Amino acid sequence: MKTNILKPGIREVVDIILSKSKNSKKPFVVGLSGNGASGKTVFCLEMKKYFDFSHVKLDGYYYDSKKRHSKNITGCHPDSFDKEKAVKDINKLEAGKDVVIPLDDGGFETIKHSNIIIIDGLSAFLFPNWKKMYDFSIFIDAPDELVWKRKLALEKERRNTDINEFKRLFELRMKQYCEYVRPQREFVDLIVKVKIEN
Repeated sequence: MKTNILKPGIREVVDIILSKSKNSKKPFVVGLSGNGASGKTVFCLEMKKYFDFSHVKLDGYYYDSKKRHSKNITGCHPDSFDKEKAVKDINKLEAGKDVVIPLDDGGFETIKHSNIIIIDGLSAFLFPNWKKMYDFSIFIDAPDELVWKRKLALEKERRNTDINEFKRLFELRMKQYCEYVRPQREFVDLIVKVKIEN
């Protein structure tokens, strides 16, 4: 049976964030990105077991998927989501205010402000002005094979998508991922490698 190994592991990353944030006089903002289904949100949920932070998931800021896909825009494209709304919400958290953020299922969640804020999403590093607001940046680097399997399972569960349409969108997504998201690995503070081991 194959397992997914993270290097560095969750606890090591937690120690790094806590060490770097302990003397911060303002909310310590962490950007976290990686391909869709690479494990970004699960990684954040695992870190929650060790310390508390404001978790902003950018998935809820996406524009309607049907409209995006009709324009050949996937979640990896800079124009895929409401960046102005996301920035306003992040700024409120930085100012010490609670915010209500949209979720990808159409619901909403109240995010309490805290001394550490983690911005989790494909588009977290796509804009120069966004990079300036991060005190620390992490990229979850998962193998394409793993991303394909996870995305296929998610699509079947959520939408029961036609396999041919899914393949078309996945190929487009990977193209836009390689064009816009993957290059951001070069500019982050830490890369977490997801390795598949038997």
